[in-house]
Amino acid sequence: MFFATLARSQTPLPHVLPAADSKVVYVGRVDHDAPGGPRVQWPASEIRLRFRGTALQMTLSDTGLNRYTLTIDDAKPTMIGSADSRCTVDLAKDLPPGEHQISLVRSSGAGGGIVQFHDFATDGQWLQPRPRRRSIEIIGDSISVGTGDEGTAASDRISVHNTNAFLAYGSVAAREFDADYTCLAVRNRRMGKYGAIDHRPHKVPGDTLPEMYDRTLPGNPAGRWDFPADSTPDVVVINLSTNDFYTTGFNEREFVQTYEWFLAHIRQQYPAAAIYITDSPLLDDSGLNGRHDLTILRNLLDRIAHDSNDWNIRVLYFDRIDKSDGKGAGWHPTVATQAKMAQKLVAALRADLGWQNVG
Repeated sequence: MFFATLARSQTPLPHVLPAADSKVVYVGRVDHDAPGGPRVQWPASEIRLRFRGTALQMTLSDTGLNRYTLTIDDAKPTMIGSADSRCTVDLAKDLPPGEHQISLVRSSGAGGGIVQFHDFATDGQWLQPRPRRRSIEIIGDSISVGTGDEGTAASDRISVHNTNAFLAYGSVAAREFDADYTCLAVRNRRMGKYGAIDHRPHKVPGDTLPEMYDRTLPGNPAGRWDFPADSTPDVVVINLSTNDFYTTGFNEREFVQTYEWFLAHIRQQYPAAAIYITDSPLLDDSGLNGRHDLTILRNLLDRIAHDSNDWNIRVLYFDRIDKSDGKGAGWHPTVATQAKMAQKLVAALRADLGWQNVG
């Protein structure tokens, strides 16, 4: 994917649209209460715009630690970076006159910090983006973030430059169905606590994803998401287990109890959603001290789904990583592995829910 740093705008465009305007469509969790404009932090958060004109500008305040995937109409997506300050940048110039659709997706993880959008500007007319019919929510750890997926070797250091949430399995699967996509995933997170304190540097407070799930932004424990009706997903996928099994204090009882509580909490928020609980492509049967991690996890997931007495909770197993697909940075799944995971999810949604691919 082509990478470019956003150029600072030299000439302001005349028709300014505040970032809080209803013609700016946000996909994912957004803090709309902050003065100055909406804020995002979760990976794969998306902005959708539609306008008639030839140019587009954006004013934002960023940390300089984030990348975005920009798609204009049906053109090939472009990876872009931004400055560590408030600035106005050109998203598009010299487009053919007429109607255009823009998608801007945060490709970096929550560790890149909070980004605030102030306004957008064009030389033409603002239009309302067309709504999508379906919505998918993924809950997970670094696998779901897409951490290190563009790395070329397991020994590569994880960085913003080799992490791409746009190419993670959930995002890829959502595009197959032209579905809205929300990614509630943070690197190093697990399901249970197990009395352990995680000292790894992850820049976002809190040990477990269930503790963070009700937050509007992962780095702000005080900001609570109110689960608005117009943001209810059709499908929820929970991919949380890898870091549990990597924790020396792991025990099955706490894992199951926390999982069952979390499922009940999600079901309370989304009574009609199809929920998938998944295994991890990184686990196998040669775990700590020879423990059969994969077999244990699958047995636990089968039990959790069965004991839920909820016909709309299903178990989804991913394939093990194919050696020919290599390893991403920090031993994470590569883009190739993420694509295969996406196809597993796509196949399940087609078979179970009758969804049809778009295009």
